[in-house]
Amino acid sequence: MKSAASNLLSTLQITFHDRQEQKSRKERYPFNNERGSYVRVEADADFLFQDRALYNEDQNIFLVPGRNGHPSDFFPLVNRLREHGIASPFYIVCLGENGETSVAEDSEILAHVVEEVQSGFVEVLTGQSDMSVPSRHKAVVIGLSKGGLVATRAAQYLTKKIGKVITIGSPLYGTSSAVWPVVGQTTLEDMGWLNPRVIKLAEDLKDNPRPPLLYHVYSDYDYVVSPPEAAYYAFTPPRRIYQCEKKVTHFGLTSDRGVGEAVAAWLKAEARGPAAKSKI
Repeated sequence: MKSAASNLLSTLQITFHDRQEQKSRKERYPFNNERGSYVRVEADADFLFQDRALYNEDQNIFLVPGRNGHPSDFFPLVNRLREHGIASPFYIVCLGENGETSVAEDSEILAHVVEEVQSGFVEVLTGQSDMSVPSRHKAVVIGLSKGGLVATRAAQYLTKKIGKVITIGSPLYGTSSAVWPVVGQTTLEDMGWLNPRVIKLAEDLKDNPRPPLLYHVYSDYDYVVSPPEAAYYAFTPPRRIYQCEKKVTHFGLTSDRGVGEAVAAWLKAEARGPAAKSKI
């Protein structure tokens, strides 16, 4: 376990990096960019949609960035998944300034977005009339960092719509790097090490008779999620946990080739339809 001074230094470094990266991403990726079109549902979230017509699968994959995240956080992973033959449409859900909102608030919005998209109710903001088609398969939600907690909580209460959750560098048991006052009280209560909220969510998932299929990615060199075992549930089968082989830090997880290969394999594995039963 790191010392309090070390935790504070790591958090300050993370906060500085977040702000620099956020500014850089906004400059590199304007509102309507070549990666896709922004779409909106009746929820307080805008998110990036890659045209369904280009692909031949109708299983929707939702990607949830972390605290103060941006759609471009997932572009490297999406590219790798395409290389591995994943032909599903991606929806990158941006929950706004989710560094200042709670996991509970964000998960409610995400659940609403998933329900709307799965049911076929989507408005494309670029002026097109395209609408999504109701999906025959349960959705997959991939969450990065805080986004993994948001995805997991949403899936726990939306098992009829979400079949798989893949978390990448997510503080599922909290993290000792969440230090007040740098991260704020809400973040501390949501992501502090072994806080009551993450413990309750873990217990609820473990006791759920039909939980979503859970998969986790973690790195021993992730200085944001500390200790490393905070990034995967103790009850998740080992075959659904991927440990980065290289010295990959928190901000390099979605760019790592091994992570892309693991996620692609998980997306192709196991039953995914509405009648599918969890193998946990």
